[in-house]
Amino acid sequence: MSASFLCDGGEPVSRAIIYGQKAVAPRPLVTHGRTYRYLGLPVKCCPEADSPSLSGGEKEVRSGDSVTVSCSVSHSCPPHPPTFTWSHNGNVTIQSEALNDGQHKLTSSLTFTASANDHQKPIICSAQHHGGKTASSSRILKVLHAPVNVTIDPWEPSVLENGSTELRCSAVGNPVVSSYRWSSESGRPPTQGAALTLPRVSRNSPAIRCIASNSEGESTSRAMTINVEFPPEVSEGSFCRTSHLGTQCSCTVLSNPSSTVKWIWDHNNKESPRIQNGSVTMAMDLLPPGLQEVACFASNKHGNTVKMLHVKNDQQYVHILVGVISALALMAILTLIVLGLRKCCRKQQKNKEMGNPVYDKRYSREGAGEHPCSKQKEEDVYGNDDMTQAGNEDIYANTAYGSGADTSDDIYANY
Repeated sequence: MSASFLCDGGEPVSRAIIYGQKAVAPRPLVTHGRTYRYLGLPVKCCPEADSPSLSGGEKEVRSGDSVTVSCSVSHSCPPHPPTFTWSHNGNVTIQSEALNDGQHKLTSSLTFTASANDHQKPIICSAQHHGGKTASSSRILKVLHAPVNVTIDPWEPSVLENGSTELRCSAVGNPVVSSYRWSSESGRPPTQGAALTLPRVSRNSPAIRCIASNSEGESTSRAMTINVEFPPEVSEGSFCRTSHLGTQCSCTVLSNPSSTVKWIWDHNNKESPRIQNGSVTMAMDLLPPGLQEVACFASNKHGNTVKMLHVKNDQQYVHILVGVISALALMAILTLIVLGLRKCCRKQQKNKEMGNPVYDKRYSREGAGEHPCSKQKEEDVYGNDDMTQAGNEDIYANTAYGSGADTSDDIYANY
């Protein structure tokens, strides 16, 4: 007697018991772990599921080319076909094909665009059968591409001004990088190759780039600026000046790294608050009034410097003060003029009220100017002139004032 036991992906399926040439219906199985017993006969499960077969992607491709890799697996349970999983993103299609002896072939195809990141990376296809068994296969891709990851080492070099430094360039390519060259904003440095030596570096050194090449093309690194360090220098634009608030001081310092700034006057010193902008340090503070000279002292790890600042008067404050004094003086002068005119007018009015004949005659004659205290009105002017005839009373006559038709009001004179 012999037993025939079929397994699909690890799931036991009892088909028939063969007695000679006659098939007999199976009886229930008794399961103990992974060993199954049928009518007292030990029967083991079929082996692990077969690994899927891969096709495509064997040849070397170029970056940007379209690549298709297919993954195929056989199974015997069409209602529950295997499921596929790919390690790479792309467009996936599924195709099923019936084979002999109740077997079926299921194929999953992955299509994607190759890139430099795919070089020497495995493409993995996993197939999971109904029942839980999983099998996988992989293929290593080979992709031709221009250099990538072009970097300069060290990326942020620090060097003291007028010192020297060496830079190295590296990149990854397939085929390997064949040449390196360097460029900068001021022109291409004379040295080519993976290493570049800069013998004398200044704070104004331009940014540098590295260019790596192979047969597939070339790539350029990011611009790299050398961090040039130098001791502090106090700018000529620093100053101190007096104002109504006190002594205002401002000190501009060029340095790298940044500097601490102190104010020194007489026998006192004070660390100043400051604002940092790149290699420029701005220190501003309000010091006590009445100072004649103030020292700006700046220091960093490479050295220190000091600059004496002569305290100047705040011109704006002086201009305001002069303007106020001038305005007060002008107001005083105008006040004196007004008071003088009022006094003069009161005196002349008093003379007029007392009947002084000279007053009227002086300002009523033809061609005479108008009295400064008179109002700008055309009024009759009366004058008294004594007659030589004794005993006669005063006689008033109206005489024309001015000439022509345009005359003022009547003027009366005593004859």
